[in-house]
Amino acid sequence: FSVVEGMGMGARPTAGGVVLVWLVGVWVACFVSAFPEPVEPACRLVGSECVLSVDGFIGPPAPVERRSGGKYLVRLGVALMLTSKDGSPLPEWRRLVAASASLARKHINEGNLAIAGAAGDPLVARCAVNLSMVDTSGEATIGTEKALEMGLGDDPSTNPTKVDVVVGASRSTVSSPISLIGGVQNVPVISHASTSPTLQDKNTYPYFARTIPSDSITAKAAAFLCAHWEFRNIAVVYVDDMFGKGYASKFESFASGFGGAGVQILTAQPFTKGSSESISSAVQAADGFGARIIVVIVYMEDLALMLDAAEQAGMTGVRGYAWVAADLQSAPEWALDTSDPERYARLVGGWVYLKTLIPREKQVLFNEVKSLAPVQDVQSSVNPITAAEWQKGCETTQCAYIYDAVWAAATAVCNRAFAAGS
Repeated sequence: FSVVEGMGMGARPTAGGVVLVWLVGVWVACFVSAFPEPVEPACRLVGSECVLSVDGFIGPPAPVERRSGGKYLVRLGVALMLTSKDGSPLPEWRRLVAASASLARKHINEGNLAIAGAAGDPLVARCAVNLSMVDTSGEATIGTEKALEMGLGDDPSTNPTKVDVVVGASRSTVSSPISLIGGVQNVPVISHASTSPTLQDKNTYPYFARTIPSDSITAKAAAFLCAHWEFRNIAVVYVDDMFGKGYASKFESFASGFGGAGVQILTAQPFTKGSSESISSAVQAADGFGARIIVVIVYMEDLALMLDAAEQAGMTGVRGYAWVAADLQSAPEWALDTSDPERYARLVGGWVYLKTLIPREKQVLFNEVKSLAPVQDVQSSVNPITAAEWQKGCETTQCAYIYDAVWAAATAVCNRAFAAGS
């Protein structure tokens, strides 16, 4: 497990890589990844032996309500972004993330501890999981509607199908209303992808947690790097939502602390998600202030529009500019799937992008165990992932984070049920 709030994966610092920053127990990699020293992979203890093989761990599937042995049922809702607002499909990595949540449910119900290790023993011995998945399209209004459909605002005495806990959402702007609604009836929300520092406010979001690190971590790393490289006059261009505002605010605060009077934020320009006109205006405004260093907070879905605007302004793919990008999970690989791979690879080439890492050994183990599960066991009505897609390695860390989130969420509810005997 990664610990909730993303801290600690059992790794130790090591040399290597272009830039590797250790902050609050989290590796933050900049452009060229470096891996921690090998750690013991997850295993199941059989006597005194650490057994890595999953053979023999597969048990009978669980029915919808209770399994034999009187196990408690955890009703778990998963809220993800699988399609755009107009209903068009999103990149396949989002389907891999959704399938990873279903894989966690499958492993819990089968007693498969190949990834979770001995820490998962109490859960699989006591509880089974019933998982329902909804598509929020990354929109707060749709997420709110889906939360109500899952019964988050209902009294459990009047709605026996109400979920006990929610995993998600994929974006902070959706996790916010879901967490507010869930808080009314004490329903926890554990996100694998919502990184806004605003969600850390326990007065507003008392039942919110996450397995992915907060943007406070990567914003601090970005500010540290700018100060280290003596980038003094910086423009911030950010998506105008909870994610973008939170990251921009933290970056400005940390930049001042690291660089002192020498670091100057020339301007901070918001833009509207999905609007090429708004993105272009923000980029041109940053250029108008004379900025040559641009810190950009943008979703992958808007990266092409951002690069188009930057090229039109003569600010990328040329000498004299540096771009530092927040949380672009797979920018180089992304370019290969665009309409013009050569052009976009050139435009994004040289960008510095930051993301958190998990140990390589755990990533390899996850993909090896994942490949053993038949695709039909991880498909759902909202996630018709294909066999070809499922057999691909999941390179985004969100697959591991959501797998952890399902185990963490189910464990928390299971522990309460077991303690209460109900």
